[in-house]
Amino acid sequence: MRIDKYSWVVRLFKTRTLATKACDAEKVKLNGEFVKPSKMIVAGDIISIKVIPIWRSFKILDIPKSRIGAKLVSQYLLETTKLED
Repeated sequence: MRIDKYSWVVRLFKTRTLATKACDAEKVKLNGEFVKPSKMIVAGDIISIKVIPIWRSFKILDIPKSRIGAKLVSQYLLETTKLED
């Protein structure tokens, strides 16, 4: 699945257009590297999204077939953002 579609499907972005624009604006990293919206992802990859002023990190656990409800997000995505003092 494409990274822009995945980030919309697991509700990291409200629309797929916003997800695509974030990738184009270098606000999305896949395994530590900036990516284009068409980059394919697999389970086990790490996605980082710039939410000013921090980078939020997530581990991909699985890939759903279509957009999921908010209660199911934890089955597909694990937040790994570190708290810094």
